[in-house]
Amino acid sequence: MQMNTTSNLTHPPLHKELLKVHDQLARRNNLSTDLIAASALVEKDFGSACIAAIATLGGLHAPLEQTMYLLLVEDSVQIADNIISSGLRVPGWGSSFAKDHSDPLFDILDSKLSRIDDELYCKIVSITNLLLNKTKKRLFPNAACYTAACCIINDIDPRVALKTLVQGRIEAWSEIYLQNYKSRLP
Repeated sequence: MQMNTTSNLTHPPLHKELLKVHDQLARRNNLSTDLIAASALVEKDFGSACIAAIATLGGLHAPLEQTMYLLLVEDSVQIADNIISSGLRVPGWGSSFAKDHSDPLFDILDSKLSRIDDELYCKIVSITNLLLNKTKKRLFPNAACYTAACCIINDIDPRVALKTLVQGRIEAWSEIYLQNYKSRLP
């Protein structure tokens, strides 16, 4: 897969909407944003605060690369089924913000994705339906899923997909950092 830069995206309006969503997500109470604020409170420099925030990503919080690889394989629904059967979490589904329903913050992205890439969108819907039918929780696509899907459509390599999340959140992070920075020096 050839890496893409922001200047030659396949679907720039989709990317722009994704960045807008990430700006809004960064303003919610979440682990990466909490570390930006906490770093500011202890007077760490902004670069260190961003490193701390980025270090929280992957695994359970924003597993972009894992979600992209899941969505890129042909048998993604079967793999998701295997993950569920193993008692593990399917990367890209579930939210601490929207319980028992899809997060309305993703409505525009969802609509755009359904029109741009029917095959990818059908995978997302199929995995969502699988989760709704096989688990006790009502789990829906989250930021990792939508970011992964947008990166796939825009030919962004999974190894650098994190850049998209950072692009969308950096402005909010800088504002949050400045709001929480209280210098103890006279």
